[in-house]
Amino acid sequence: MSDIDSIRDRELRIATQAVRDPWLTEKEAAKELRVSLYLVRTEREAGRLGFARLRRRVFYPLSAIETYKASLICPAKSSSRATPQLDDTTSHGRSAGALSGAALGLKIASSLKEHERPSSSRRTQQAR
Repeated sequence: MSDIDSIRDRELRIATQAVRDPWLTEKEAAKELRVSLYLVRTEREAGRLGFARLRRRVFYPLSAIETYKASLICPAKSSSRATPQLDDTTSHGRSAGALSGAALGLKIASSLKEHERPSSSRRTQQAR
């Protein structure tokens, strides 16, 4: 079998597969996911979104898009209205004692300012 025949066979298999599992262009995939083309390309390049390449064109099987969507779903926490369950994490998944970068920076800055302030006896001596 020649190279041309193998390419034709491959393209025929791909076209048959596309009938069973529709393939979307990047623009169609972005519309399906409700995101920008840039994000579709970024997710593909990062390996998080499955795709197929046919010569120079890139296609996204609908099944790959559905798998990607399913991977983004965060499980809901079960809770009861009568007895709310309190845990030690915030809605962001950090522990309640953990500080965000900005809050931690402010805390460090304020502690540094406290250490830099001269005591009241030094102020009176400096003023003289």
